[in-house]
Amino acid sequence: MLEEKDYQEIAHLMRVIVESDITPKLQKLAEGHELMLETLAPKSRVEELEEEVSFLKSIIKLHSEEIAKLKKGSVKNKFPGGVRYGHPPFCRVKPCHTDTIPRKR
Repeated sequence: MLEEKDYQEIAHLMRVIVESDITPKLQKLAEGHELMLETLAPKSRVEELEEEVSFLKSIIKLHSEEIAKLKKGSVKNKFPGGVRYGHPPFCRVKPCHTDTIPRKR
């Protein structure tokens, strides 16, 4: 069985281990935690950005649908001399012979 003196020696060794090994590691961990908290965006800012991203996604979806409708409609646009492909009606590019398909008579 251990005597009181042995218990005191064990306690002293434990304090030495805690002070020399564990305490510095805990301090580094706390410093890293403080740095993370300093650079972390506030929750309110994250919520604002989530709302903005959601809004932008809805706009992108709407624009994609409109573009698809315009593309679908541009194939059906009739021009003198045939159906014009690849250029919207307001385009200033002069059509060439490859842009038109002759009308059937």
